[in-house]
Amino acid sequence: RRRHGGGPHGRRRPAGERQRGAGGAVEGVTGTATTPMAVLHSIWLVPPPGPTRDALAAVVRSHAAPRGEASFAPHVTLAGAFRATRDAAAGSLAAAAAAIPAGDMRVNFVRVVAGREYHRWVYLLAEKTGPLCAAAAAAATAAGVPFDEDAYMPHLSLAYGEGDATAAAATLTAELAPTLPSLCWAGGEVQVWRTEGGVTDWALEASMPLAG
Repeated sequence: RRRHGGGPHGRRRPAGERQRGAGGAVEGVTGTATTPMAVLHSIWLVPPPGPTRDALAAVVRSHAAPRGEASFAPHVTLAGAFRATRDAAAGSLAAAAAAIPAGDMRVNFVRVVAGREYHRWVYLLAEKTGPLCAAAAAAATAAGVPFDEDAYMPHLSLAYGEGDATAAAATLTAELAPTLPSLCWAGGEVQVWRTEGGVTDWALEASMPLAG
């Protein structure tokens, strides 16, 4: 099953918005070598390569496939759904990565939550720390989008979906309870993803480690 979104914040395609055609192009919109097309991107914070990233990815895969949903890379969104060309998005990523000290960054999870939006159907709520808010603010500045610290809710989605998520959240709570501390991480990488179209259309465009 595919969902049109524009990023992990639950934005649905408004009526009349052009859909993607074959090859990922947007119908009725073209880009040339001199005028590249701006599409939706998001800047994500992801765990460093290793057991934590692998474990979270396995959780996402195991709960997506049985429900016919697409899998996705586990991440905490820092700046979502901004329009940019690929080169501009890569520049935003570089600026964000340079502004986020790795030594201050730690992602700690509080609990599993049943959400009400497609991209936040079941998620791990993260502690809203100063460094994490500062990272989101830096990414928003780099992407040229506003940042509202009061509204920002750092989280890592475990499953996308629709309908009542209570049962799925209870299952994941029981599954992750013994290992939840091991799913937290320090440092990590920032990545920029093209998030135009449905989840299966999303693509990693660049990744950078946080500054030391």
